[in-house]
This record gives sequence, structure tokens and C-alpha cells, in this order.
Amino acid sequence: MKMEVLKDRTKDFAVQVVRLVTTLPQTDPSQVLGRKLLRSGTNVGSAVLHASHSRSEFRFLSRLRRVARALEHTQLNLDLLVESGIVQAEQVAPLQAEAEELANVISNSIDGARRRT
Repeated sequence: MKMEVLKDRTKDFAVQVVRLVTTLPQTDPSQVLGRKLLRSGTNVGSAVLHASHSRSEFRFLSRLRRVARALEHTQLNLDLLVESGIVQAEQVAPLQAEAEELANVISNSIDGARRRT
């Protein structure tokens, strides 16, 4: 996937995360999980942006790994919101699907960058 497309997709993903967090109930557990989700979900886009500015394959690979970690944290927080009953599975299904697709793209990119180094 081209970097510009990936940057756009991760930015859209971050916007969707922000919109979800604004709909969460005002309870302590949902607000704590919401802040964690907001942090990890928006870090995906910023980490991709940083990776796009890498000057070496080593730095690129390192930053892609950061993207992968942010996606893992985001997926965990989405799962926790559902499994704790704070949101319905249908409400976060599109975000979970996009997180999974992005994780696959990043994983393939990491594999490709590893082969080049």
C-alpha cells in the first residue's frame, strides 16, 4: 500500500476513534478505557506519519513496529469496551475490522522492510 493511502486511512481511523470516545458514557471505567483508546488510536496515525519521514530502513522499521504496537493496544481497548458491556459489539465492529486490516498491512510492511535490511 502506498504511504499516502496509509496516512489517509490511519487519519480516518483516528477520527473514528475520537468520535467513538465522545459517545462513551460518563462513568469512570468507560472514561479510563476511552482515554486509553484515544491515545492508542490516534498514535497509529502519528506513528505512520513519523515512519513516512524516516531517512533509513532501520528507522522506518522501528517506527512501523511502533504503529503495530499502537494497533495492538487499540484492538485491546476496543475489545475491553465490548467485553465489559460499555458498548455494543456492533458499535465498534467497523473500527475493529479497520484495525485488523491496518495491522495486516503494517505486518506485511514490516516483513518487507526486514527483507530489505
